[in-house]
Amino acid sequence: MLKYIRILTLFFFTLIPFLLTGFPVLASKGSYVDIENYYILQIGNIVVQGKSNFFDFKGEAIKHEGKLVEEDETYTGRIILRFKDLHFNLPLAGSIITDPKYMDVKHHPEIEINLDHFKPEEKPTSVKSMLSMNGVTKPISIATTITNSTPVVKVNGSFTVKQTDYKIIPYKAGLVKVVDELNISFLVYFCETHDKMPPNDYVSPERIKQFLVEDNITIITDDTFYGCEELRPLREQGLLK
Repeated sequence: MLKYIRILTLFFFTLIPFLLTGFPVLASKGSYVDIENYYILQIGNIVVQGKSNFFDFKGEAIKHEGKLVEEDETYTGRIILRFKDLHFNLPLAGSIITDPKYMDVKHHPEIEINLDHFKPEEKPTSVKSMLSMNGVTKPISIATTITNSTPVVKVNGSFTVKQTDYKIIPYKAGLVKVVDELNISFLVYFCETHDKMPPNDYVSPERIKQFLVEDNITIITDDTFYGCEELRPLREQGLLK
């Protein structure tokens, strides 16, 4: 009897730390879940292209928002483009976007792209996604080229949507009529950051130089910060969530 009391007492005191601090997050196979955040950089671009019966038009934005989350080597991503950050090659195209008869930009000021569970090391040529625009969300498939080179994930994608699928009536004024289809393409960079370089994330001087020359990205690997220079002040100010 005394033996069983000792076993129960040992079990109880073993359980106390978990009750006080909470259980660790475990994967289905019983291992710890590895979660890593990658934050979008303000380089690259998002391009929206369309056509009318008289001319083609293009809007480009360098400013955008978003984040990648890696969970056990599987990534999900979010990219946000605000219409006010689109700069068109034709003044008429810009005025069309803000016309309430065409699109409700006041209540739906952004396009949101959600990338669903992909693995960069598999180099997927397409990624299943959800596109939200004008208050409508629909599944899409994005043609992609993805490069994962620690600490940066580079995503190049493109897809075509019909405006009418998102409750947008293609613009028409006088003899000018805009085609229903819009082509959207993007080149975006996401970067991870830490207080110092993780043991398994060694970045050679050669790769650091390559990032700077090819992508204009400055990588820092000192004792107080690891990641892309652009993110350093945001991390120091606690703005990376």
